This record gives sequence, C-alpha cells and structure tokens, in this order.
Amino acid sequence: MNKEELNKILEDHKKWLNEGGERANLRYANLHGANLSNANLRYADLHGADLHYANLHGADFRYADLHGADLSCVIISETIFDFKLMSITGSRHKIIAYKNKMYIGCILHSPEYWKIMYDTIGKENKYSEKEIREYKRCIDFICEELKHD
Repeated sequence: MNKEELNKILEDHKKWLNEGGERANLRYANLHGANLSNANLRYADLHGADLHYANLHGADFRYADLHGADLSCVIISETIFDFKLMSITGSRHKIIAYKNKMYIGCILHSPEYWKIMYDTIGKENKYSEKEIREYKRCIDFICEELKHD
C-alpha cells in the first residue's frame, strides 16, 4: 500500500470516528515499515496486517482488530492498546509480548514455546551463553506477568 492510499484510509477513518467517513479496513494490508505514528486507529480492522518494522509511536489501537497482525520489530513507544503489551530491550533484540504471542527480535512463538525452547533457539541464532541466560530471565518474567492479565 502506498503512502497516499494509507493517508486517505486514515483520514476517512478519522471522519468515521466522528460520525462520517469510513472505518479503516486494513485487513491483511502490507504496512511493512509504514509510519503510523500518532494515528488514531481505534476500532480499525487490521486483521492479519503486516506491520513489520512499522512506526506505531503514539498510535491508538484501542478496540482495533489486530488478530494475526505481525507486530514484529515495531516501534511501540507511547502506543495505546486495549490489552497488556510488554516490551523489554535485551542486549541483542527487543522482546515484545502480548496475548499469546512473544517476539524476540523478529522471531515469533508463544510464550510457552519460548519457555521450553529458548536454549535451542538461542544456540541456533548464535547467542552467547550469557545472552541465553539473559533472555531466559526475560521470558520467565514475561510469562509470569502475562498470567496476571
């Protein structure tokens, strides 16, 4: 999707939120690397959207359909979601976890899978033993926090 098309959809969505315009339909949209900083995407349909490397700084995603969306390697500072989202910056990669998903860098698995396979995945990706221990602590912390959500 090009920048002009995206801007038109965002503008129509903004009008829709204020009774007019059209709800943003970004279902399965390729938003790889898109700048959505400060966008108001409340109630938008982003089901299955590719948001890989997108700038989501300050964007509002409350009540948006993000089911199946790729949120790997995104900028999420001050981003508003209606679910708990955790972000930890490790020595090599950022960890982003929400619902039943956890990205370490750009690798996605469930938190439970990471908890079991962290050592194998770390070695496959040439992490040092120290880094593997670091990420194991982060994974354990996130899994514990997500239990309370």
